[in-house]
Amino acid sequence: MDASLKAGKRAELLLAAMTLEEKVGQMTQAERGAVSDDPTLVTTWRLGSVLSGGGSVPTPNTPEAWADMVDGFQRAALSTRLGIPLIYGVDSVHGHGNLVGATVFPHNIGLGATRDPRLVERIAHVTAEETRATGPQWVFAPCVCVARDLRWGRTYESYGEDPGLVIKMETAIDASRARTPASWTSPTGPWPRPSTTPATATPSTAPAPATTPSTRASP
Repeated sequence: MDASLKAGKRAELLLAAMTLEEKVGQMTQAERGAVSDDPTLVTTWRLGSVLSGGGSVPTPNTPEAWADMVDGFQRAALSTRLGIPLIYGVDSVHGHGNLVGATVFPHNIGLGATRDPRLVERIAHVTAEETRATGPQWVFAPCVCVARDLRWGRTYESYGEDPGLVIKMETAIDASRARTPASWTSPTGPWPRPSTTPATATPSTAPAPATTPSTRASP
């Protein structure tokens, strides 16, 4: 694939070249536990994505082990016929909570109570840095739901019941569009392996949120 082509054109060419099985695989996101014992399943199933659900972590639960795990899945994805990079997702909604030693912030319902979008943006930067340092390129955040029924079991993931407040608090999405480093979305790859040490930088110096995921082409 010609890396100099625009992303839309490359996607168009890949879709035209895909078999039905490859399309199904690219639309499938497997849980880490289903493929961790045999990463070659990523190649066999032509998976487009893998995720870590709550508590689904490598052993040991360290930044280095996370990076090695994601790299292993990435190698398997790049071994497919079309060599499409895999996207790894994780629930870093208010911090990279699956990683021992990561910074964990209050739930969104508490952050909404602050009425402080700038604070939420700074938290997103810290979360992005600590998550990206361990390999995942995609976080399932920020949650922009407007919760009004307490019977929903994940009300705490909402910033509040007022749509206007939720719109203000999703500032991390807007910030990521303007501040994503060019190297995160470069079509030429490969990119350097990120640091495997949890972030120590202040929120104001952390990189852009992972709401616009990078697609590291190779470990």
